[in-house]
Order: sequence, then structure tokens, then C-alpha cells
Amino acid sequence: RSTDNPADTKSGGQNRRYYQSPKKLKARHRSLKFRKGLLGDVNRRVYVYLGVHPKSKRGVFEYTAEKQPITHPAEREKPKREEGFFATEGVAEQGYWRARRNDFMG
Repeated sequence: RSTDNPADTKSGGQNRRYYQSPKKLKARHRSLKFRKGLLGDVNRRVYVYLGVHPKSKRGVFEYTAEKQPITHPAEREKPKREEGFFATEGVAEQGYWRARRNDFMG
């Protein structure tokens, strides 16, 4: 989570990891090049920007391989499931965002 949206930089070319909105994610899945596998692995997970959390005012992303998100900005996973995610595949993302937050806070 962050106050800025890394999807706005459009880094990564055709193999972007961040998408600006659920609408952009849906367009990715409708692309003929994507469905043929010409844009990389069709099962690769990406981050899609859902919006800003109403209380924390931070950007919220969903990490998904689906064609549309299943969550919304004000939703939060149960603490045990969050712990499980950040203990396994989320370790790198957690470290990245923690370092970024520390840089932002000074």
C-alpha cells in the first residue's frame, strides 16, 4: 500500500506488473496477444490498483491472475491469512513497501 500509484509509471512495457485500474486489467485479458501467450505467461500474477482506502488514505492493490479483482479498497483480509501471505510469497513485496515507506517518512 502506498499513497502513490506505481501503475502510473507504466514500467515493464508489455509485461507490466502493475495495472492502473480494473478496467485496464480486463483489457489485458481481452487482448488477443495476451490470450495467445505472446505477452508472457497468462497465469502470471499482477498488481491492480483498486483505489484509496477510506481511513488510511493509502493506495490499495490486489495481487491477482484473474481478469477482474475480487476485493475493493476498504476490504482487508483476515489477519491469519495476511500473516500467511507475508510469510511466503509476500515477503519480497512487504520488504519493498516497508523500505519505500521508510524512505517516504524520512
